[in-house]
Amino acid sequence: MLLGILVITLVFTMAAVGCDDGSKDDDGGGNLNGTTWKRTEDGSTGVLTFNSPNFTWKYTHYDGNTQNLKGTYAVSGSTVTLKFDNGNQDVGTLSGNQLTFNGMVFTKQ
Repeated sequence: MLLGILVITLVFTMAAVGCDDGSKDDDGGGNLNGTTWKRTEDGSTGVLTFNSPNFTWKYTHYDGNTQNLKGTYAVSGSTVTLKFDNGNQDVGTLSGNQLTFNGMVFTKQ
């Protein structure tokens, strides 16, 4: 239960994902299509996978519990918009090989 609340809280508070690759893609794919991004902290791991127009965020808590969040995404220049299946939406910016959500940094794999 606590894991679910933590993950939902993280998703609701995400603000920024970004990519400054110089492209002006707005087709939902951009340079994120087919890529995987990972974040590890305190034994917990988050993995974002992009397959246009969909994304999946798999969160594995340090105790082994996992949760998958899904939705669609769109890219316009360096702005990335995530639209979660639960109706929430987050907008952010990509910079090089890093995606950042409210200080949570994911690195391209």
